[in-house]
Amino acid sequence: MPYFSASDKTLGLPRIQLHRGTVVVGRSTDADITLDHPTLSRAHGEVTVRGGVVTVRDLNSKNGIRHNGKRLHTVAVLRNGDEVKFGDIALMFHASDVEATTERDLVDKLTGRTQTLMFLARSASGAGSSDANRLRILLRAAEALATPQPESQVAETVAQLASDIFRADRIAVLLLDGDQLVCRAARDGLYNDAAGRPYSRAIVQQTHARGRAMRFDDVRHDQRVQNAQSVMDVGIRCALAAPLVCDGEALGVLYVDSLVAAASFDDADLDMLVAFANQAGLALSWGRSRNALEQAAVVQSTLLRFFPPATAARLMKQQTTDFEPVEVEATVLFCDIAGYTELSSSLAPREVFDLLNAYFPPLAHAVLSNGGTLEKYIGDALMAVWGAPFPQEDAADRAVEAAVAMQFGLRQLNRERVQAGLAEIAVYIGIHSGPVAFGNVGTKEYVQYAAIGDATNVASRICGVAGRGEILISDTTYRSLTRPHRATTPLDPVQVKGKDEPLHLHRVAWKF
Repeated sequence: MPYFSASDKTLGLPRIQLHRGTVVVGRSTDADITLDHPTLSRAHGEVTVRGGVVTVRDLNSKNGIRHNGKRLHTVAVLRNGDEVKFGDIALMFHASDVEATTERDLVDKLTGRTQTLMFLARSASGAGSSDANRLRILLRAAEALATPQPESQVAETVAQLASDIFRADRIAVLLLDGDQLVCRAARDGLYNDAAGRPYSRAIVQQTHARGRAMRFDDVRHDQRVQNAQSVMDVGIRCALAAPLVCDGEALGVLYVDSLVAAASFDDADLDMLVAFANQAGLALSWGRSRNALEQAAVVQSTLLRFFPPATAARLMKQQTTDFEPVEVEATVLFCDIAGYTELSSSLAPREVFDLLNAYFPPLAHAVLSNGGTLEKYIGDALMAVWGAPFPQEDAADRAVEAAVAMQFGLRQLNRERVQAGLAEIAVYIGIHSGPVAFGNVGTKEYVQYAAIGDATNVASRICGVAGRGEILISDTTYRSLTRPHRATTPLDPVQVKGKDEPLHLHRVAWKF
């Protein structure tokens, strides 16, 4: 099980175990992990353990989070031994068994193969043979590929190493993109054809289709590639190609050729290419595995900004943050600070930021803990939705409970503000139920989920007529409640802008 320990042992902090799911780290006693230190915000950061990945992200804290000494601006994937600094509290991350099985297996295989090569190289070193030299070269290649790298960097490393190992004029590393082989890295020492393709398409495709290494001693007279346009155009004399695979999965092809003389490569070269391609395939698979984990962590972090963990988990299965709009029956909540314009005009801009950063976390926590979706922040206003993107039979009940939790959260915040000599904050809350269309509005690069429909406008209007500290719900929401609820008081019909008919509202009792 993963855990944090204190980097500074004098702090006397116990081991902090991390369980699956998302926890909030902060100064508040309401935080899942409470670190009582003045440099921490009430809700400082968030740590998530899911799918073999541990991530950390900042919750707009005042003093920020540092990951291995660098200020954290987005989400970070934690590795064993990483330092995470919340304010002035530095913690050491211990992965334990959290690493994904696939990645751990890849590391073990890569380490095992490298150790085997080291043994063989040392055993043959006294003979002074060409085999020993080849093994030493292959060992250097294995060591160079043993460091985790992105896929693009692995391809470049493989191309450079191949140019050091083989007496070749051209080298190409082709990787599968869907069902197409795409050249991701190349070395072309003698010749550049008009199309800029440093390989024979016919040889590469045959190697990939057959799934085994191939040697072509004299391409001009080889029946396997006779009349191939890519061979005739460039004038290839001989070539080697080997599939890049890992655990039976085809990843691409490693290709080398000579444009000068036939039979430039022998059986030993083919064996060397196969051994090197095996190492390269393992490194590529490792790189892809890490990339997939990190991309999943980014998607997960994005979703958790808006959705409760259960909803985020369902959306994670789609492996995208972009989904088509859905039409649903939803309950919409608007919350707004009373007298915000006057309050903010009396504060410096940084003080307004501090106000909002203290105000929003308890509201957001109330929404997410009651299964709601954070639709957006609009200045000092918060909009939340229940019943989207997935239906909830008790959407109205959850929205009302979230509203009550918001008021109690602000009550605690106001106690702290009064102790600090600051003015109390009061909010208006309006809730309405009705049909909306819900989805991502904007671009794939900028994710913004939105609920669009008249229900959102009505909820906003209800919020506008609520008094300080009031929770008002529409008659539609009142009739949608599915279980015995807090006491409500019907109000006289209220005329609001944009509606011909007055609204029948109910006040929710929450104070005691």
